[in-house]
Amino acid sequence: MYTSLTTSLFLFNALIFGLIALLHVYWAFGGSWAAANALPQLAADDKPVFIPGRLMTLLVAGALLVGLLLNVYRWLPSNWLLPSTIHRYGLLLIGLLFVLRTLGDFKYVGLTKRVRNTVFARYDTALYTPLCGALAMSHLACFVLQC
Repeated sequence: MYTSLTTSLFLFNALIFGLIALLHVYWAFGGSWAAANALPQLAADDKPVFIPGRLMTLLVAGALLVGLLLNVYRWLPSNWLLPSTIHRYGLLLIGLLFVLRTLGDFKYVGLTKRVRNTVFARYDTALYTPLCGALAMSHLACFVLQC
């Protein structure tokens, strides 16, 4: 059963996923806006820990679009094509993945990061990790509220 709360959460998730997917497509085709602050950096010289290629960036955009589709699933005309258990457990999987991202890798990202003196680390603390936490909570709430 969908309530105004779950509808709001689904729309929040879809909006965020859509915007971030568009940003990844923009980066994949050479865009540079906000790219310098989007990758974890080594502490010593602010160089990125890794530089993803076009394919990897497009794969991330594709995964975000799948997340968007799972969140707008109820409004799709052919929502009967996807069993409700796949929809529901897809929301759980997304929520758990964002819990892991929020917790971090114990070095460069998340609440457990040790490298904290880079531009990325400041953005991660102020924006990326809280956003991942919000996405984790909203997906887990949607999973629970769909019981």
